Amino acid sequence: MLENTKQLPMKVYFFAPTCVPECNAVTAGAEITDRDIGEMLDWQGIVGLGEVMDFNGVIAGNEKMVRILAMGRSKNAVIDGHCVFLSGKELNAYIAAGPEADHENFTLESAIEKLRSGMYLKLRGPHVLQIREMVKALTELPKPWNIIFVTDDVMPDILKTCGHLDYICRKFIENGMDPVEAIRSVTLRPAEHMRFHDLGAIAPGKIADIVLLKNLEKFEVDTVISDGTPVVKNSNLIAPIPRIQFDPKAQDTVILKKLSMEDFEVKPPITNGKLKLNVIDFASPNGQDDQTSFLQLVLTNLIQTEIDVRDGKLELGRIALVTVFERHGKSGGKGTGFVRNLIQHGAVASTVAHDAHNLIVVGTEPRDMYEAANHVIKTHGGITAVKGGRLLASIELPIAGLMSNENLELVSKKMLLMRNAFKEMQMLDHPYMPLISLLTLSVVPHVRITDKGIFDVDGQSFVKWQAS
Repeated sequence: MLENTKQLPMKVYFFAPTCVPECNAVTAGAEITDRDIGEMLDWQGIVGLGEVMDFNGVIAGNEKMVRILAMGRSKNAVIDGHCVFLSGKELNAYIAAGPEADHENFTLESAIEKLRSGMYLKLRGPHVLQIREMVKALTELPKPWNIIFVTDDVMPDILKTCGHLDYICRKFIENGMDPVEAIRSVTLRPAEHMRFHDLGAIAPGKIADIVLLKNLEKFEVDTVISDGTPVVKNSNLIAPIPRIQFDPKAQDTVILKKLSMEDFEVKPPITNGKLKLNVIDFASPNGQDDQTSFLQLVLTNLIQTEIDVRDGKLELGRIALVTVFERHGKSGGKGTGFVRNLIQHGAVASTVAHDAHNLIVVGTEPRDMYEAANHVIKTHGGITAVKGGRLLASIELPIAGLMSNENLELVSKKMLLMRNAFKEMQMLDHPYMPLISLLTLSVVPHVRITDKGIFDVDGQSFVKWQAS
């Protein structure tokens, strides 16, 4: 990634990942230690520690996390945070350990507490944040604000139709923020936070990175100047973009043989009767706005429900099977569980499964799950939707099972086809991200599933799919 950015007409900097794996509940493709991070921090282009998402480990004084944070502080590196709904003394302990900023902000109360505790508050876009309420709350606080606009994940169709940080600026300005404050949130404050003293402003001694707008309120970009050289004019790219091939090793990371039908069959302990299951439950959408529904949907709960078993088969009804296969060639593990309200028909398989990105497959029919999973394996990674044995949509992501080598125009069209497939299958979707991709993120409340099984994030323990 570093090599591929060196000849671009823009500056790209990276954080060293701090949580690989994100916690012990998952098998990742590697383990990154404090020594690895110390080496990376000496590379040109690595400027800090990436989001410290194992906040439970930090608070508990986990030895690995303590060493990683100590390495970052010893090199005066920027330390990025990730602490969903952390509050009070636990938030204080987390900040004291080193994290300086956090983008996991969904409610006003949580965000303002972090701001008052000295953190940089990283605010994402309108799909996950009540922007008007946030702007109103900020205007009641004394300035200067430690506010930074960020995007985190952006799906290709949203990137194509809405934009990137320009979209975030537009939305905040539309919802009442002073345009100058919005611009400071994507220029000066990020530069100060990142300790880039020669960036972030138009002033003596600063590098000539300049954006000229057609209209301040609508935030329409006309011209972009990088290092004093125009690279965009009349909203069109005029600088050459070199195409550099990724290392072939990066395109052979789904280390799984073809799966069998048996991999998607669960044999109950009884032949006929009632069986109690532990089920990961998504809230039913209630027609609210994107911001409210995302928070409602992402915080999954663990419920117990009783189902019928007939002739040795589970009568699941609205419940779907979910399996996670370790795909990095490490443990070969497989986690099995059940999920409610995520999908009603067909199956979806994906190697975009935060944060270890193993292969997750969810579906109502074993045959569809089998077809979807093997299609993803065949394409060396991606997202595939199958219903009734018919391939509805596929996004091929052969680079690390996460990235496409096709252009944005084509990938955004494939993403729209995928969203249409989700509608046909009555599968939960969201503009910010398909919900299946977050079902494996074992540091987000309240319950997830990994290649090791169902994980109770709050209790930090695994749960069997068969309830006692």
